[in-house]
Amino acid sequence: MAAPLREVELKSVVADEAGCRARLAAAGATLVEEGRLVDRRYDLPGWPLRARDEVVRVRAFAPRDGSAERASLDWKG
Repeated sequence: MAAPLREVELKSVVADEAGCRARLAAAGATLVEEGRLVDRRYDLPGWPLRARDEVVRVRAFAPRDGSAERASLDWKG
């Protein structure tokens, strides 16, 4: 029986974006996509999803190169 998948996510505040990008480039990373990301989160009265550490959101991404915007409806929990 396969083990259940577990999503792990790490987020951090970056005080120096230019420096962070320079360190990524120095490590061999290349920029593969750039644009504007907008999240809109939804819940019910009383915030029951938040209380269960769940998120329902519509995430929209508009690429800087002007190609078509794309959106997704996501659930995390």
